[in-house]
Amino acid sequence: MGPPHVCANTEVRTARLLLALHVDDETAYRVVVREIGDCTRCWKAVALWATILLAGARLRAAGSKEKAADYVADELSRLIPT
Repeated sequence: MGPPHVCANTEVRTARLLLALHVDDETAYRVVVREIGDCTRCWKAVALWATILLAGARLRAAGSKEKAADYVADELSRLIPT
C-alpha cells in the first residue's frame, strides 16, 4: 500500500494518463489510476482537463473557433440523429 491519496496535480496526472495511452504503456496508466483511486473529485478534475485538452486540439486542427464549432455540431448531428 502506497502513501495516502492527495487531491493535487490533476493536470499532471491527466497528462501522464494521456501519455501512457499514446505510447500504449498500460503499466504507467495503471500507476496513475492507482494514485487517483476512488477519489471522485480527482476523476472529475481529470475529465475536465481531458475535455479542455480535446477542445484545444480540435480548435488547433480546425484553424478557428467557428470551424471547430461546425465540426463539433456535425459530430453531434451524427451522434444524435433528429
